[in-house]
Amino acid sequence: MNPKAKIWLLRLAGIPITILVPMIGSNLLMYLCQWLLGYGSLFFLSIPILVVLIWSTFRMAGWTVFASQANLLSHGIRRVGYAVGFVAFLILAYWVIRLPERPYDRAALKFSEITPATVNVTGVWNGTWTDPRARYEEVISLTLEQTGNTISGTIQSEKERVPGYKREREWEIIDGQISGDRINLYYRQGDFRMDIPATLLGVCKKGEMSGEYFGHVAARIGFSTKGTWHVTKTKP
Repeated sequence: MNPKAKIWLLRLAGIPITILVPMIGSNLLMYLCQWLLGYGSLFFLSIPILVVLIWSTFRMAGWTVFASQANLLSHGIRRVGYAVGFVAFLILAYWVIRLPERPYDRAALKFSEITPATVNVTGVWNGTWTDPRARYEEVISLTLEQTGNTISGTIQSEKERVPGYKREREWEIIDGQISGDRINLYYRQGDFRMDIPATLLGVCKKGEMSGEYFGHVAARIGFSTKGTWHVTKTKP
């Protein structure tokens, strides 16, 4: 291959590298900060991460696409090889940190048999649920209507992902059951244009309910497939 063709080939190979390395690297940094420090960290780290993204983009472009001909001929192949290896490492690290947790099967979480209800959960229940992976506690409110062993209603939540910014959401209970004093609520939540089903399992005793929730899709950053919840009855 003549030197001119080699230079153009190295410049073309540098284009995806210039795009991928900063993009994947900054996303990896963002998810690491979110995983280690929680959602609130992104509010304070967004500007430094943006600076890292811009700086690394110009740096990679200077080493590949816009490098001098002499520099490309003497160091281009080695730099492109290093960059390709680094991209592979970033993709692997990005995949590992986003490694899905096991999704839970709704059918396995349903009651094997239904016994007459020993409590009445009709009313408004307020409390919290926690996500151990994202390290946040979210205020929730359950509005329930019980008819025999069937429960209907809605779940409202209020999440403060960044300081001073609260987001309210409401989800409909699609399949709610009560057996004795045990509660099984299946609902679907829409988040980031995704329809995410989940189940709340718990026990009701003396005006309080508590238990665990289980997601039925693979986890993503900021969403754990398993967490805890606790509410107290505030209105009959």
